[in-house]
Parts: sequence; C-alpha cells; structure tokens
Amino acid sequence: MVELKSNERSEAIELIKESQRLFEKNDFVFKEASGEQSLGKNGNNDKRASTLFPDVLYYVDEFQTQVALGWELKMPDTDIDDYELYSNAVDKADRLKTNAFVLWNFKEVLVYYRDENEWKLSKRWTDLIDNQSREDVIQNRTSWKKILLEVVIHLNSLFRETIVHSVPVLSSTENLAIDISEKFSVELADFYQKEGNRKFLIEIKRWYDNELMEFSSNDPKNISDGTKYQLFAKNVLLSWINRITFANLLRSTHNSMFKALDTLLTKSDFKEVQSAFNEATAISDFYTIIHCDDNEIKLSSAAISIIQEYASFLNGKNFKNLEHDEFRNTLEKIIHVSKRELMGLFTTPEKLAKIIVYSTIENLNSDIIDPCVGSGTIASEVLEVIEQSKGVEYAHNHVWAADKYKLPLQVANISLSSKDSLNLVNLVFQKDLLSQKVNDIISITDPKTGEINNRKLPEFDYVISNLPFIRSERTAGDDLERKKMDEINQYLKEKQIKPLGEKKDWYQYGIIGIERILKDSGKLAVITSNSWLKTKSKSNYIETLFSLFNIKKVIISSNGRWFDNADVVTVILIAEKTRNPSNNKIQFIKLKTDIHTMDNNDIEKLSESLLLDEEESTFYDIATYSKTEIEEYIQSGLSLNILFHNIKWFKDIESVTIPMRKVFVANRGIKSGNDKFFYDISSEEKIEPEFIAPLLMNSKKIKGFFATPDSNAFFVDKTLEELREENKSGAVNYINKFTDKQTKSQQSYLHWYQLPKGKPADFVTTLNPDKRLFWSRVPSDLLINQRLTTFKLIDDKENKELVHALLNTYFSQFMIEATGFGRGLGALDTTKDGILDSVMLNYTLLSTDDKKDIVEIWKNLSKKDVPDIMEQLRDEQWLEFNKVVLEKFNKKMLLPKIIESLSQSVNSRSNQRG
Repeated sequence: MVELKSNERSEAIELIKESQRLFEKNDFVFKEASGEQSLGKNGNNDKRASTLFPDVLYYVDEFQTQVALGWELKMPDTDIDDYELYSNAVDKADRLKTNAFVLWNFKEVLVYYRDENEWKLSKRWTDLIDNQSREDVIQNRTSWKKILLEVVIHLNSLFRETIVHSVPVLSSTENLAIDISEKFSVELADFYQKEGNRKFLIEIKRWYDNELMEFSSNDPKNISDGTKYQLFAKNVLLSWINRITFANLLRSTHNSMFKALDTLLTKSDFKEVQSAFNEATAISDFYTIIHCDDNEIKLSSAAISIIQEYASFLNGKNFKNLEHDEFRNTLEKIIHVSKRELMGLFTTPEKLAKIIVYSTIENLNSDIIDPCVGSGTIASEVLEVIEQSKGVEYAHNHVWAADKYKLPLQVANISLSSKDSLNLVNLVFQKDLLSQKVNDIISITDPKTGEINNRKLPEFDYVISNLPFIRSERTAGDDLERKKMDEINQYLKEKQIKPLGEKKDWYQYGIIGIERILKDSGKLAVITSNSWLKTKSKSNYIETLFSLFNIKKVIISSNGRWFDNADVVTVILIAEKTRNPSNNKIQFIKLKTDIHTMDNNDIEKLSESLLLDEEESTFYDIATYSKTEIEEYIQSGLSLNILFHNIKWFKDIESVTIPMRKVFVANRGIKSGNDKFFYDISSEEKIEPEFIAPLLMNSKKIKGFFATPDSNAFFVDKTLEELREENKSGAVNYINKFTDKQTKSQQSYLHWYQLPKGKPADFVTTLNPDKRLFWSRVPSDLLINQRLTTFKLIDDKENKELVHALLNTYFSQFMIEATGFGRGLGALDTTKDGILDSVMLNYTLLSTDDKKDIVEIWKNLSKKDVPDIMEQLRDEQWLEFNKVVLEKFNKKMLLPKIIESLSQSVNSRSNQRG
C-alpha cells in the first residue's frame, strides 16, 4: 500500500473534519468520523502504517463502537476505477464486516453496498470537480466539500432505508486477529531468521517441540524449522491482539491499562511498551493475558506497525456501556482464533465440555480445578455452573485452572473472564499437573487492591480435565518429565500398588497425579485416549485405578468422533477417590447420538441423565459390570473396549473354550528391513526363478479363506561368493545394484542381501482389521510380511481343518474384536500377544461325529470369498454354520447375544471414523 504524502494526509484530515461538521449540523445516522489514528504518527515517523483499516471510518454512535462504513482515499492522479483501490476497499470492508464503502479521489466518487455476497455500485459522481492534480485538491476544498455533502446524504439514505446497516467494532476482532496472525507471521518469521540470533531460534524450536506439540497432532520430525518460526510468530502476534483487546475492555475498571495502551501508541521502543504492560500486570489479576515476555518484543518494524495500528483502531472507543453478552462474545471470538490458529485439534469442543461438567458436579459448594486447562473450555463451563447457583464472586474463589504452559493460560484466563468479574480473582496459575501438590503456595494478584495474595492449593472436591495425549515415545527423552513420572511410581509403591510401566502414555500418570490433589470421596472426570482400555498380558490399567478409585462411569461415543483428530478415539472416565475400594458397579456407557448434532437442550438432558445414573435414556446405552467381573474378563484376554456392548453372556460360554496359547505359537510375519530391495521383484531384473519366492504382503488382498501370494520376494540362502561360483548372474547383478543402498536394518543381518527366514505357519490374520474379521490358512512355502500375524498349531495337525472352521465362527470373530480397541479411522488395533492371550472354542470337547459335521459344512463355506463382517452376520449360510457349531457345544442359545455384541462393536468402531 502506498503511504500517504503530507498533502494527502492533510486533505484526509480535512475530509474527516468536514464530515464531523456535517454530522453535527444535520441529523444524519452518522455521529462520528475518524481516521487520523491510522493516518497519523503513532511513533512511525509519519510513515503510512495502515494496511488493515480504511482511510476514514464513519460511526453511528459517539462512542465509536458501531462502524457504519469505510472510505478509501486517493488523489486525482489515481483512477477511481483502479482495481487495487477497489480490491483494497473490499478486503477492508470484509475484514470489518461492514456493508458499504466509498472510493474517493477528490474528483470522482463511487459508493458501493453489499447485497448478500455481492458488491453493487450504488451511485457514481464523475468529473464533477475540477481537481486534476494534488495541488488542485487543496485549492478547491470548497468544491469537493459540496460533493461530500451529497455523498453523505446518499449514504444516510442507504442506512435509513436499511439497505445497509452498521456493525459493532468488536465483531471484527476475530477477522482482524486471523488476518494479522496469518499475513504478518510470515514476515515476522523471516525477520527472526534474518536477525541470526541462534539462541533465540533454538528457543523457538524448543517452544514448538515442548509446548505447541502438546496441542498439535503433527509429528515434529515432519515440521520444518521455518514452520516452527512462523507458528511462534503467529503466537506472538495473537498474544498482542489478545493483550490489546483485553486491555481495552479493562480500561473502564483498570486505570493502569490507559497508560499501557498510550505507551503502545506513542512509543517506538517496545521495551518501554513491555514495561508499561508489565506494570499494569502487577496491579491486576491478568498476568497470563497482559504480561509481556522478552521474546514478545523481538519484533520487525512491520510487526510493530501492525500491532500499533490495531491498537489505534480500538483507541478512544468507549466500551464502558458494553452489554455483557457482547463482552462475552468478543472474548469468545479472540479465544476461537487462538484455538484454531495455534492449539488446533485438541481443544475441547464446547458440547463435550458441557457433558463432562454437568454430568459430574453434584455438590455446588465445592473447590474444583482443571489442572490441564488448555484453552479453558472445561473451566469456563465449571465457572458457569457454579455462578448460576452461588454467584460470580463465589465461583471465582472456588474454581481453579492450571497448565504447564503459558500459551493456553492466556486463552484460558480470557475464557474465565466476563464483564461482571473484571474486579474478581481468576485462580489461574502456571504449573504442570505432576508437580501440583495440596498446600502448594499459589500467588494470585487481587485486582481490587493490586496486592499479591498467597493461597494454598486445597484438596479438591472435583478435578475435571481433558488430559493431553502424549505418547510414551514423546516423554522417553525428557529427563525432567521422566523424573516426575518416577515420583508418581514411587507414590504408587508407597501405597503398595504396582508402578506403571515406562511405555504407559502420559495421561495414565496424570490420573494418578489427580488422585493426589483430590479429597477423599472427591471425584475425577477426565477425557483421555481410549488406549488404556487395551489389555496386554492379561493386565489392564484399570487394575491400578481399582486400587485408588471406585470407578463410576466410562463413556464413549458410538456415533462420531468427539475430536477432529482422525487418529484418536477418546473416552470420559468418572471415578471417586477412595481408601477402601469396593466391588461397586461400573457403567460402560455408549452415547448413541453424535454430540455435535445435538442442541444445548438435549446436551443438558443427556448430562442430567448421566448425573442421575438413569439406566434408561434415549441418548445412550449402558452395560454394567462389577469390579470382579471386569477382572475376570481381563484374565480371559478381553480388552475393556468390548464391555460397552453388554457381554454378560461371555461367562456362559467360557466353560467350552480353550486358551489360544494351548493351541498355537504366534509370530509376526517377516520384517524385511528394505521392502524396495526384497519385495515385488520385476521380471525385468532377470533373476533366476529359484530365488523368487511367493509372498503374502497384505491381508487386504486376501480374497478367500486360503491365502495365496499377492507379491514375490527375492530370497537367497547362498552367499554372494556361492552365487558367483554357481554362475547365478541374475541374482548377483541384482545384489550389486543395491550394494550402496543398504538400510541400517539390512546391515545388521549376517548377509545384508539375505531375507530373514520366516517362522512356519498354518494360519494368518491381520493386526489391523476393519470390515473383515477372518483367519486364512497358508501353504508352507509362502513367505508372509510383518503386516500379518502367523499362527502355528502346536501339535494337533489332524484337526487343522476343524480349527480353521472354529477360528472363523462368530465367536472367534468376536474374540478378535474383543482383544483390540478402535482407532480413529475405524480400524481395530490388535496384537499377536493379545490374540494369543484370548480363547477359542475348545475342539477337544467335541465327538468325532461332531467334528465331521462341522468340517463338512465348513468345506463349502470356505470356498467363498471372505465377506464383510456385517454382511456375514446376516448371511443365512453363515448363520446356519454358527448354529450348528454352537449346538455341538450346547450353547446355541447364545448365538443372538454373540451376534448382537459383535455387530454393536463393529458398528461403533466404524462410526468413530467421524
């Protein structure tokens, strides 16, 4: 954008003055005109800083809180139909959400208005003023002022006839924040790199890897340094937008904000600006919003200009009479931008926050904390619940929020603020969950007096949180975090509870951390990944929880994901801290409706039903088990994911089952170490046929119950020297092509070109099934890739066909489903050990005739292609086969229940695709 010359600026100011005179002289809808803030000095040496706002703004109120429209000004040497002039005006109107604009070059005038999503020309004044040059404009002020009156009269008619309307200043804050953070973060990131301060750049990378990664689904290995710099720049710019917006809203109750904002507008040295804001912080309770770090004043001149321009736009606006709803709406908008631009996929959806809060809190006379507050959605809902009954002051004295990082705390502190609470404390502090202890001293500034009050962290009645999902691999290299996790394990040992393994995800330690700050009989309600539902080696995380809590509810969605992240399925865990765990009933609850499609009234009804422990509801299904029953299921290898589908019938079939470990040894298929070298060999390579072996690469390509090769593999058991001696030139030439392309895995082999020998197998099944649950037999010479699990009969070869039949019954398909847990894209996550820990129908209990009958039916069925499981459950031939099998075990009556549990589990898993 070209900067305004001195005569341009003077004429723009003259136009503003004349507009103001017209408003005062007449009874127009317009009351105020401004523009000198963005046209003026602002510490920028008279340079044009304005890139966001029109040159002139009209307001419909004297407080300048309702914007009518903007003007774009040029001198006569710029054509009024210039495309850049028009497109800039459109951009600025869209940014401010205004519905009209004026293009003016002191010679011609165009007025546009918005008709739905289209800009239409309302009126045009052409060549009515004898202004041909910049000098003519100054000399002919009287002439152009006459035309100005005509333009204002026309604009007034557009508003009077409601063709267009004004918009609140604060309604544009969201658009402005997005524009500033997205457009100017690139320039600021480039400034960081050009400055060449390696320490600072390292700090940025660590900020991303340690802090932002907690709120992102991205793999840091796939993120460039440049992207990290840009995200940090975006964070800095959004912090300034939040700081400036909030400081303007605070001006009517906090005089210190006037000085801070005035310093921002008049000083070019941002160290002075930082000092002014930090002085204001010292006498308010908004440290995480207003406080300014050293890294936030490392700014390019362009970033300084845009920050000052945003401050100029809000300067002078009087928000004293702002309605509570508009105040709240403004805060929500700037929170939304920070969530979307930085915190990404893991912010808690508002409806989910309502459910976990309203279905948990029973006693309103309580101390409550969200110790991993994130963007503050849950804490904000807690505050609202308490306020409704106990009043705003009580709520602000009993609702706490904490986080390890500053980024979410700024957003959370804004989230917990309202027009009615600006003189009340926000009990928000920076501390990670695993370090939080009862009686910790927390320093909180009293916004009424500016004095610092030291408060002791109480034992809490409720701890409600969306715990960050940090995989064990992420914490493995973090010595400080591992030390805190070791302290959690020491705490468990002192209670004579088995410590958690190193491969447990962080949130499992976090739940134990929560137990330490809960009162006896206090309630925990957390959102976590569903990964803890997995049973491994006949052990489950819930056994640790049983030692500390009476578990009340485990809630999952059977219709849609709660979060947009495709990789994570989440559950709500509600439990009560106890010193004497009981064999209480535990509810496994499936929500039948996608919560994102529910209105607030239904969300409230759902939450109330959950709080009242209602067994019947249109919103969910419940399956209830005792602690003892769950422990028995775990010993049968079942993961808790299957408990949502009422498997009470399982104990009625256990007597006719046999542990899989008594029947099979299991292995993963071959891990080649270099698929490009070993697999899918082209005939153009001219390798001798004896070195090309059949290969089963992927279960998706298995069509039937007898697996056939879907690829091939290069397989030699001779050394390179032996191949040369035997003149096997095809194999030798192929090996030589890859001599310099070996992977690290290959280099660990005895001979890098020899594919490891796979273990012999009788059957295979996939580790990540989706719509097909099946077992296929494999020929002895078939190589099998690591994507599949192989099973070898221990000693009962004569019953191989019978075993194959039983492995493909509905019950064995149920067992595959029951040993895994659903992933976000609908696939089932299983392991060979998990399957091996489960059970199958015990074929040794069958008579010879029974075995023959089953095999005879199976021979015909096994010739079919493997069907989708839901089709299979409805297929008459498959139904008849399963009836016969279960009848042989005297368990025919269980068939409908097996089908129901299996179909429900598959449907829920599929629906979690979102």
